[in-house]
Amino acid sequence: MSTGRNQARYTNPASLERQSVRQRGAKERTRLPAMGPIDKTLACGEEGSSLVEIALVSQIMFLFVFGMIAMCLAFYSYNGISEAAREATRYAIMHGATSSAPVSDLTAYVKGMGFLNNALLGVTTTYFPGPGVGACSPMPCVNTPGNYVQVTVTYQYAWRVPYMTSKTISMSSSSKMVVVQ
Repeated sequence: MSTGRNQARYTNPASLERQSVRQRGAKERTRLPAMGPIDKTLACGEEGSSLVEIALVSQIMFLFVFGMIAMCLAFYSYNGISEAAREATRYAIMHGATSSAPVSDLTAYVKGMGFLNNALLGVTTTYFPGPGVGACSPMPCVNTPGNYVQVTVTYQYAWRVPYMTSKTISMSSSSKMVVVQ
């Protein structure tokens, strides 16, 4: 007489199903030329395909996402230097030669704004004759009322995206107004 444990093994429907699956798997084994025995159920399955697909697609997705982040940072940098050029020009027209506090150096003013990395920032200030002024009496033109002031701000943006080579993009923005005071 068999024990209850062995009897439960053969009467349990789940164990009968497992046994029939094992027997079917053994019947489907075949031998291909120049290869060892292969289980057709494993050779035709798609168990690891999603992992491979994610590994391939995620690289492209990350390149796209980080590229978009780098593009947004580049636009932010350009907007920062544009704002710095406009603000420096406004400061220069209000602090001309007849002002109580005439401007001497706009570079310090622009770098004090704190928009971007100051080491990569350049500021150029140019004065030239305004409308109806004619030629500048003291050459070169200075910040006297009626003359134009043009402020050009340049910035070296470091473009860094994973999987791509880094490069530096030179950005510049300028603003021109007439000196008022």
